[in-house]
Amino acid sequence: MNKTDTAPIEASPAAAGARDRRLTLEEYGRLPYDKDAGKLELVRGQLVRERGPAPLHGRVASRVAYYLERYHEERRIRGAIMVNAAFVLAEDPATVRLPDIAYVAPEHVPAVRYSERWWRVAPDLAIEVTSPSNRWTGIQEKVRDYLEAGTRLVWVIDPPTRTVSVYGRESTASRLEGDAALTGEAVLPGLEISLRDLFDL
Repeated sequence: MNKTDTAPIEASPAAAGARDRRLTLEEYGRLPYDKDAGKLELVRGQLVRERGPAPLHGRVASRVAYYLERYHEERRIRGAIMVNAAFVLAEDPATVRLPDIAYVAPEHVPAVRYSERWWRVAPDLAIEVTSPSNRWTGIQEKVRDYLEAGTRLVWVIDPPTRTVSVYGRESTASRLEGDAALTGEAVLPGLEISLRDLFDL
């Protein structure tokens, strides 16, 4: 089969008592840059670090970005495609996520465009490419945060299994594999990426 159902994202668990003081958005923004720290996100006021991704992650992510950019340029769309950009998904407590790849539709691009350190909007499409260091519970939490903030479509791409899990706003979820193709649905109409083109590197 090329497309199978996968479990939808579970409802958010009740917040446990914070072991450490929660950071505000402003405090997070003042943290010094550390090139060796990997990805540093803020999740309900708590810092979450991820190690640098594996080479396969980087290669697949670059392929996805290529197909999105090509689609974007062919249709002369004035939205935004970004890699590892910061999005404020909630402010109290603060949550800042850095999707591996994000697309923001033209009507949602902030007036400040690229002059700010982060955008206070949810990406219309958020894409996460898994690495060996990722845990499935952490990936689920990311997907849930995106959808609750208003993201319309989330792709979780898993290079080792050559599969993609697709999540929509109505708590729908499906898993693509084999000869299937990723589509942009209502977010990027007409976009189609063959999984074989994506994973045959």
